[in-house]
Amino acid sequence: MSAIGTDVGGKKMKLHKKVLGVGMATVALSIPLMGTAFAGQDALSSTHGASAHFINVGDKFEVCDLAFDGNTAKVEYEYVRKDGTLQKGSHSATVDSGNCSMFDHDFGEGRKVKFRAVVQIPFWPDVTGPWKTGIA
Repeated sequence: MSAIGTDVGGKKMKLHKKVLGVGMATVALSIPLMGTAFAGQDALSSTHGASAHFINVGDKFEVCDLAFDGNTAKVEYEYVRKDGTLQKGSHSATVDSGNCSMFDHDFGEGRKVKFRAVVQIPFWPDVTGPWKTGIA
């Protein structure tokens, strides 16, 4: 193994070319892999009485009814497909009073999904949580 001499503070330091070569090769191999995987992102929207959770693994919505009030908890969502068309929809929790319902989707990987929690109250305007964005 050959060495390179370096003078540091009056002392001769040796850096081995072989060690430097291995370290540089490791860095060079890892750089192309960094940008290839999409990192999905979960998100949560909630309001008094309901929550909507986007779970990126499996592209799921979990809608929870958080109040014992007889109102319906739901999620409203919007998603721009790869072809540029807008997909809109909603899912209502199938049970009331502190329970959650799960809804599966198959959004394109790396695509943004905009959604919000909603409480549907008969004869009154809906109560809505803030729009949030998850990444599939």
